[in-house]
Amino acid sequence: MSHHCNHLVIHCMDFRLQDQIVLHLRLKGLFGDCDIVSWPGAIKDFVSPEKPEYREHMFKPIEIARDKHGVRKLTLLQHMDCGAYGGKGAFKSESEELEKHASDMREAAALIRHKFPDMEAMMKIIIMDGDRVKEFKEIK
Repeated sequence: MSHHCNHLVIHCMDFRLQDQIVLHLRLKGLFGDCDIVSWPGAIKDFVSPEKPEYREHMFKPIEIARDKHGVRKLTLLQHMDCGAYGGKGAFKSESEELEKHASDMREAAALIRHKFPDMEAMMKIIIMDGDRVKEFKEIK
């Protein structure tokens, strides 16, 4: 293996997140030591893809990061007000939206661990305040 990094981050492609995700990765010491996958509604395509091939597409970068770069740690980042889920207007309350995203991340992490038992999956939800990132909240 000629190239090595320690982490893979999978997140939604939403432009509102980009600067804050980079800042978060820098603060955690991961920027420059991680592979990054940006995909619309990323977590949704693990648990309820519009087309079956979308789920397999999501597994491919995990396999490549593991096999080519030696990655064994993965962070799933999901955000509130995600367009793939219909935005915040698709939920009755912020707590309902938060629980849906947390539930989907847990399911996605379980699918990833089943397919890649040697991968450690961590989950964070990005809480939004309008169009701004308010906080990164760890999901257990």
